[in-house]
Amino acid sequence: MASATSSTGSGFEFHTLNGLARAIEYGDQSGGRLELVGFDRPEVLAMLAVQELPPALQRPMVFVFATDADAADFESAVRFFSSAARVSHLPSFDISAYSGLYQSPRTVASRVHWLWNLGAKTPDTLFTATVESLSQRTIPKTLLSKSGLKYRKGQDISETLSDDLLRLGYQSSPLVEDVGSFAIRGSVVDIFSPAHDLPLRFDLFGDTIESVRHFNPTDQRSADELTTTATIVPAKEFLLTDEAKETASQWFKRDLQSRKLETTETRELLQSLALGHLFPASTFFYRPSIRL
Repeated sequence: MASATSSTGSGFEFHTLNGLARAIEYGDQSGGRLELVGFDRPEVLAMLAVQELPPALQRPMVFVFATDADAADFESAVRFFSSAARVSHLPSFDISAYSGLYQSPRTVASRVHWLWNLGAKTPDTLFTATVESLSQRTIPKTLLSKSGLKYRKGQDISETLSDDLLRLGYQSSPLVEDVGSFAIRGSVVDIFSPAHDLPLRFDLFGDTIESVRHFNPTDQRSADELTTTATIVPAKEFLLTDEAKETASQWFKRDLQSRKLETTETRELLQSLALGHLFPASTFFYRPSIRL
């Protein structure tokens, strides 16, 4: 037996898949969020979640767990009960804002991948997260959607593509192996976007795209031609736009007024910020909180 409590405080018990469907439908009518309790193991919830829900309920669902271990158990169970359903997990950062370390690029890319697919309503995907990962700041939804680049066969590549990718947080590399990197070699452009599971390869004739393919980053071999639109999304959760620089500069100036720092040191800090040279923990502070 399990029970569901909506965001309005009303609740009821259910025992079957139909009961879960009714709970979700009731949650839509009363606020959209449900707290499910009474499951001994995440595997039980997974068994119910992978079953075919009514067509009206076929939309992204986010399952929030207490720990990453519970979310991993849920994902393993989903794979056991269904070969079609996928699970996308929102990881949390394993470093603190005061560690002096930069966040792992792969963790950042995984978080952007999760956010993009949730917004794109990727079919047959169940989204998982923890309270910690949801509480950590991330890129605004509007900025993520409007910053993306889309390309397909027959379209012309922008002459400023390299600058555009750098602006989106990508790293130029001789060989594309990790997510968030790109390489431009003559008529071949390789980009590993967090929106895709594999990197993209654009074959050009002049500035026109002749073909778009995925390729294996290990052996660099191209796969079949991509028939859908290739999407290039930001590789980082914090984009250093002119607006972000201005906001950060104002915050720093206010903060520095209460500190006893030499004028020269203060000037160097602000100049470094204007050039886009941020300290490791800066991206923890200058992002709005995630909102689902």
